[in-house]
This record gives sequence, structure tokens and C-alpha cells, in this order.
Amino acid sequence: MYVSSRPAKTLFEKGFEMRRADVLRLAELSVGQFDALIARGLIPFTTPHRRGGWGDFTAEQAFRIGLFNALSGAGMPQARAAICVRADYGVLSAYGEASAREDRWFGSFSTVSKVAGEPSTKLHYVFATTLKNLRRDISQKLELAKDREQPTDMVLINATDVMRRMLANAAEHQIVDEDLVALAIRLGAS
Repeated sequence: MYVSSRPAKTLFEKGFEMRRADVLRLAELSVGQFDALIARGLIPFTTPHRRGGWGDFTAEQAFRIGLFNALSGAGMPQARAAICVRADYGVLSAYGEASAREDRWFGSFSTVSKVAGEPSTKLHYVFATTLKNLRRDISQKLELAKDREQPTDMVLINATDVMRRMLANAAEHQIVDEDLVALAIRLGAS
């Protein structure tokens, strides 16, 4: 069993390290899959310096991998899922801060601009929401971007449920990590 004896950290602050094997167990990813993501530049965070196959990772990075898996499993192309999580994870963390104890949903939707009646530009909007606020939050994104087109497609995952599965994996594999628990509480998963 891996038990952390570190001081409490503030959420989303760069946390302490956990072993790669533990991160992969939490995120339900094999070593081969993980190495392929790194080789293809699809890991959803800045890749740590690796020492002979070993790496130091945080609970947040494990969660990012879980989000990436869920988005790509829901049909988002892997390259877009990696960019979505890597670049816009802050959207989820900011929404989590302001949201009540409802499940947080994370994903993106697209619009297609038309010029002379023909599709010309596809725009992607990343967002976090609750199901209750879904329509309002999409409308606000479109309004802020001054996009008059309606969404053409959407990939949306339950980020809180991703964390619940990670907590279940932690219990199953006897992984104890204070940062993971703090993140779960923040997302309403615990």
C-alpha cells in the first residue's frame, strides 16, 4: 500500500509525486498506452522528465489522464481531447470552485461558420457545467465569442464520475493520496 505522509496542499497547486504505476491504476491505463500517448505527444499535461521509465506524477495529472480517456472514449478525437484537457483544465477547476454539489460536466461543442452558404470555419468551445446549467452555459460561451451559429456537435463527460471511478480504483489498489481525496471533495465526488 502506498500511503502519503505529506502536508495538505491547496487544490490545483502543484502537488507531491506519486508513482507512475499508481497513476496508471487510478486512470485505468496500461504502461503501453501511456508510453504511446507520450510518444505521440498526446499526454494531457506537460510531460515530466523521465528517469529510465520512471516518473513522478500528481493526483491532478492522474485526473487529467482520466478526463482524456473519458473524452476520447466518448468520441472526441485523441488529439483534440489532449488539447482540451491540457489547455482548458482551468475551465473545469474554475467551474468546480463556483458550483454547488452537483456533478461537474466537462467537454466541448463546435459551431461551423458559413460564408456564402458554404461551411467555412469550425470553431471548438471548451466548457464546464452542471446539467442544470448546460443550456445557459453554452449560450453564454456563444454570446461571449459573438458566434451566431448553433452547436453542430458536442462531447460532454461527467468529470465528477471520472473522479468517483478513480477513487474506487484507489480503494481497490490500496492507494492512499491526500491530494486525490482533496480533489475529489472539490469535485463533489466524495
